[in-house]
Amino acid sequence: MATAGPTKRQTTREARSDFEQLAAAKAALLADHTPIAEDSSTCFGPYDKSTDTIGSIARQSQPYHVQQVFYTLTLMLRPARILDLGTAVGMSSAYLAAAQACAGVDGTVTTLDASPVRLKIAQRLHASVGLENVRYASGMAEQDLQRELALNDRFDMAVVDAAHGRKGFLTIYEYLIEAANPGALIIFVPDARHTGEIAKAWDKIKADERSGCATQLGDLKLVYCYDAFGRT
Repeated sequence: MATAGPTKRQTTREARSDFEQLAAAKAALLADHTPIAEDSSTCFGPYDKSTDTIGSIARQSQPYHVQQVFYTLTLMLRPARILDLGTAVGMSSAYLAAAQACAGVDGTVTTLDASPVRLKIAQRLHASVGLENVRYASGMAEQDLQRELALNDRFDMAVVDAAHGRKGFLTIYEYLIEAANPGALIIFVPDARHTGEIAKAWDKIKADERSGCATQLGDLKLVYCYDAFGRT
């Protein structure tokens, strides 16, 4: 975690500017009807379709209010190493990286996705808004997250938008809880298609003493790892 940061007034001004810039960037992506198939130099991921457009993928991004929660939590906690699992067009990682920069944190956001074409769209987005603290990793969260975690330092925050069903939810949780720094925050964005299965997985996570505190913020499920509140 970083030490000194900007003043409250500076932070508020920069946050408003970030929100305006990122909202405009998302609007441009939503209006982009370019088929991803036009980019013959980039391979499709396992869930990409030839009929997908940049705009249709952008519609899979989280709504503004959810991404602003990611931004606000990043400002509050000032994590140095952030994981974003499930890149889509890169909006969530953009909010995370912008907040990290606004907080004056010298860190990185690593975004993981199995689709090379989506990672490429995200790279273009991040470059267009001047973000240089994002790292890109290719792979499926359930299959490749453990490898990614083994290659890097422990993390301070993770946003999981790639957990599908009970098994995937718990698999990703197990990988993350073992690689979390003390006080780390894990944010799960539940898949609405698997509500019942995820509810069962969440009950199991809440009963796990390693989680420290598991709670909900709207539809988001938050896990504060072990000594997040100063406990040892």
